[in-house]
Amino acid sequence: MTTRASHSDLTLHARSERAIELSRCALVVLSGAQRGAERVIDQPIFRIGKSPENDLVLGDDTVSRTHCEILHDERGFLVRDLGSTNGTLLDGREVKEAYLTPGSALTIGSIELKLRPFSERYERQK
Repeated sequence: MTTRASHSDLTLHARSERAIELSRCALVVLSGAQRGAERVIDQPIFRIGKSPENDLVLGDDTVSRTHCEILHDERGFLVRDLGSTNGTLLDGREVKEAYLTPGSALTIGSIELKLRPFSERYERQK
């Protein structure tokens, strides 16, 4: 059985009567001053850029104020470049819009990120 979480549009998978598994993804910063930082994509539209209003703020001169966004929909995670100056690359290729796959390398300006899927399991109370 699959249901939708209304507040964040994340997919829930019922593995048994007593447990729910929540599929999630995080972005791990692999280069630059914020190397090692990790941010969970926890909403349907997740914005990345150097402006403080973004969900992931990357303080680098090669990153545009609002560089790109990741949309979570029924097919997965869609990255969309928002007219950035230095482009958005997915696995080394410039993209305007493309779906991410587990382990994808996403380059924002000169900052490299990696998509890390994970799941959280919650036991139901009796």
